[in-house]
Amino acid sequence: MKLLSIFRHFRFIVLFLISSCNYGNESYVGVYINQNFDYEPFIAEIPYKSDTLILKNDSTFVSGFFGKGTYQIRDNRITLRYMYDLGKASFEAPIEKINTENIRIILYRGQNHYYQKLK
Repeated sequence: MKLLSIFRHFRFIVLFLISSCNYGNESYVGVYINQNFDYEPFIAEIPYKSDTLILKNDSTFVSGFFGKGTYQIRDNRITLRYMYDLGKASFEAPIEKINTENIRIILYRGQNHYYQKLK
């Protein structure tokens, strides 16, 4: 009987953690604008011009620079997977989340270059 009770509590905790993780990722969905990009380019994987990144609820994205693809968010990092002229590519960047309305995807910290989520 005690084992069944423990199992029920464990199952509840696991379901709660899973639902919390899924809910947290929904706050990242939205439109992001490239900021502080006006400096001499030296990293080929990031945009040095005005760009908009749209993260959709179905884990897909659209960007003028990266094109279309899928994304995954894990441990305060985002991974974009997309196709380009030579095949498959991916890009990974840290995410700074101050609150649900102030989210940045860091492109190059040394120049304070990032995508800022629109409110």
